[in-house]
Amino acid sequence: DIYRHMARLSIMTNQFLARAPAEANTALARHSDERVSQVAVRAYARIAAAWKLPNAAAAKLIGVSERTWGRIKADNWNGALDQDQLMRVSAVTGLYKALHLYFSDKLADRWVCMANKGDSFGGHKPIDLMLSGGLPAIMGTRDYVDAIRGGV
Repeated sequence: DIYRHMARLSIMTNQFLARAPAEANTALARHSDERVSQVAVRAYARIAAAWKLPNAAAAKLIGVSERTWGRIKADNWNGALDQDQLMRVSAVTGLYKALHLYFSDKLADRWVCMANKGDSFGGHKPIDLMLSGGLPAIMGTRDYVDAIRGGV
């Protein structure tokens, strides 16, 4: 279930990010890089499917090759994501959760691929901006949704 994977990913990512670099190594000793990555990519694969992302977009959004994405999607990948890739998955997961808290499930899953007239998007689709802007754009999109959820 996607919410279970999201919760596990969130806990592991927060443990990793909340510590200083030396302490992060200790946290990861409990959760190997591969284990954290496996939980992350399983959650992300479900999000990419819910958003109906084409393979090229799904791969680019988390910074992996299309070939690696194909293995991830087929649940045939045993690698480890680097810190940038984990941050991307974490931000996308947070965005997914925020969208589902604010909108109906159907609209939440369509939102990233819909043209948006908000100041942050200028009529473009959020997914296009996230793909071209990388992690800062993903974080910005998540911040935007968090702000509208909070009434800002």
